[in-house]
Amino acid sequence: MLATEGNYPFGSDEVGRSFLLRVRAACRQWQQVYGAVDAESSPEWISSRVATEVREAIGATPLNLPEQCREYVDADVSVLREVLDGCAHSASVELAFRLLLRIHLANFIPVESSSWEAYLRIAEELSLGEELLSSLEFLVS
Repeated sequence: MLATEGNYPFGSDEVGRSFLLRVRAACRQWQQVYGAVDAESSPEWISSRVATEVREAIGATPLNLPEQCREYVDADVSVLREVLDGCAHSASVELAFRLLLRIHLANFIPVESSSWEAYLRIAEELSLGEELLSSLEFLVS
């Protein structure tokens, strides 16, 4: 999604499924122009150790979503966890981790110190750079 160089915010009348379909179409168009790279070409994307750490972080992080967000996850945070875990398991560990961080930031969800330590470790292992986490630092409790 980031590689498509587009800005893809939710439309005012748009639901999550149509947003994801729009992003998928943009990604497919980008791949047709520039080609695709298999996830297997990057060892970090398929590292079982990193995948396990990300999946554990997803499971251990309290995600106290604001009420207006709960309508998108059926008022059950376990649905959100399942989606993130599925992404880490079958699509991209890095994407799942980035989405987890984005959920924190977008909803001002506090980050517990134990989660923060895990996030720092994971970001370093994925070579994500400190600017990604620095935007969340104000949420660390």
